[in-house]
Amino acid sequence: MDFTIYFLFGMLFAIMTCGSILYFENKITAILFPMTIYIVGSYIGNGFNIRILQISSCVTVFNTEHTTLECFLPLLSLLLIDIVLVGLGVKKNEKIVL
Repeated sequence: MDFTIYFLFGMLFAIMTCGSILYFENKITAILFPMTIYIVGSYIGNGFNIRILQISSCVTVFNTEHTTLECFLPLLSLLLIDIVLVGLGVKKNEKIVL
């Protein structure tokens, strides 16, 4: 389980970075966006005890008392952000060819 969650964690943030590069014009903003999502999501999730936003709990999978499903829940919010961001980025860069 531990290697799976680390792989998915890295993969989802890589997809988020690619989607943000597609969507944002400024490349610095595109690179800083995933870092901001990680930091803000962790603070909000831990501050208000919202399990689906506690992204930092995916990194500490060895030192947790949560079940396997609870460790994978924060990845669902990242997956949703990835799907929306890539979809918007592709839609923005789409050109109609006649």
